[in-house]
Amino acid sequence: MLHQVIEGAKSVGAETEFINLFDLNYKECTSCCSCKLKNSKSYGHCGG
Repeated sequence: MLHQVIEGAKSVGAETEFINLFDLNYKECTSCCSCKLKNSKSYGHCGG
């Protein structure tokens, strides 16, 4: 279904890119909050 949306957007001149998240080294948030603790080694990025 998403590919149909992309093709529709392209048909009216939009620049599009399909990115498959399974192809990336993507780790979801584990809600550990280490990215929010100022003294944490993971401050500002996910440490999960």
